[in-house]
Amino acid sequence: MKDRIRDRIITGITDHLTDAGLFVVGLFEKAGSVCCTFVKTVRDYCIRFFGSRYIRSLMACLGCAVLLFLLLAARLRTLGVIPTADIVRMVRVADSAWSIVTEQGGDISDDVKAYSDTVDKYAKQYGMVDYIPLIYAVMEQESGGGSLDIMQSSTCFYNEEYSQTVDGITDQNYSIQCGVQYLKYCLNMAGVTNPSDIRHMKLALQGYNYGHNYIGWALKRDGGYTKENAEAFADLMKKSLGWTSYGDTNYPAHVLRYYPAEYQQGESDSSITETESSAQTSVSETAASAGADLSAADVDAETALQN
Repeated sequence: MKDRIRDRIITGITDHLTDAGLFVVGLFEKAGSVCCTFVKTVRDYCIRFFGSRYIRSLMACLGCAVLLFLLLAARLRTLGVIPTADIVRMVRVADSAWSIVTEQGGDISDDVKAYSDTVDKYAKQYGMVDYIPLIYAVMEQESGGGSLDIMQSSTCFYNEEYSQTVDGITDQNYSIQCGVQYLKYCLNMAGVTNPSDIRHMKLALQGYNYGHNYIGWALKRDGGYTKENAEAFADLMKKSLGWTSYGDTNYPAHVLRYYPAEYQQGESDSSITETESSAQTSVSETAASAGADLSAADVDAETALQN
């Protein structure tokens, strides 16, 4: 009697889990494109209202969500709740979402483009017309158009009207005027020869973020920018200033996401893809592990049937 009751309870629970599992599969399969659109919308929303600087953290969180989704799928299948074919469909949806999470390219937002007249004005005034796409890329990374100090140029020496502290400038046009001049200063100091000189441009961009003293330091130490010396300089400054963080060690890669691809032909940037590659490997390993779990579950099920 007890055995029959136990079996009925187990059967009932299994049926409910199966229904729930298949519901999840159907939901993700039918709404896969909606799911991916949602991820992209959240990303664009955060760029608009919080600035591009926060987007990597957001993408990392979404990446973790994808991993957890795959782990959930693997566990449900191991419990015999969802068939392998349904797991495959779930993984495909997760893969589509992951492609958005790791997307490196990015269009310049309308909020940044709204300042095109101001950018054109100061680009012409300071001989930076050829670098207008780079100015836009810096603006997109620094604020996404959502800050008064739109180019985060308050702390540079060209700012003579406002406090030289973070977000000291409260006039977008003046921020652009100072930012364009300081960007030009860094480009010249780094020896950038043209808009496609990405190797020297990385040095200039890291100097824009850290302060131009980094450029001379990096040239003397290593002959230019490297990811390692960017991290080393940040460590030196943190120790010197007593700070817990200093600048963005991946700043060149973050800016160049918004820089036109035609200027970057043949140029590979490993500074940002290392993290993403590692995350992608984690997804692949998780999927492989899930596949191994599925195979083991199938073998166990077949063995049980034979017995």
